[in-house]
Amino acid sequence: MKIKSGFIIVVIFILIFVWWGSLKAAGLVELGPSQVGDNLSSGAMITLTSRVDDKYDLTLGYITDQTFSVCDRPDCMWNVKAQIFFGGEYLVAAPWTDKLRLGIGPYYFQRPDRIGTSNFRVGLSLEYRFNDRIGIRARHFSLAGSGPELTICREDYGCITNDWNTGQDSWLRAVWYF
Repeated sequence: MKIKSGFIIVVIFILIFVWWGSLKAAGLVELGPSQVGDNLSSGAMITLTSRVDDKYDLTLGYITDQTFSVCDRPDCMWNVKAQIFFGGEYLVAAPWTDKLRLGIGPYYFQRPDRIGTSNFRVGLSLEYRFNDRIGIRARHFSLAGSGPELTICREDYGCITNDWNTGQDSWLRAVWYF
């Protein structure tokens, strides 16, 4: 099995990121299925986040190769390459409990694709922390209809130009706090 150097660099970075963690920052790892718009894909999403002062998240993430369908016809089946992304969010806690948080912030994705036609996307998150170690989180990354048109060519179906805005989601993710 041949291991790509990019994969090794990402793994080393994640290990150093966890190991070095700041005294004033909490870390969290999220893992869950990937979704494209309202269609569950075959992919998964994992993120490593450093939380600073309980108000800011700095996140590095990876989404595996995804296959999804937007209708029941064969031409609606899409295969999307894996993505690496990073970004930050500003967090606010619910006024009635410190366990529920909303987040919003900018993210940079490795490449434009069928899901989003720009490298820049905005991330939204909803998080609930059950205890000191375990929680759940929902995420959405979108262009909000502001992306440029992108032409995608497929061998069996020709080329299609559109301002794809299906959104990259992961609605149920397990969170481990460290």
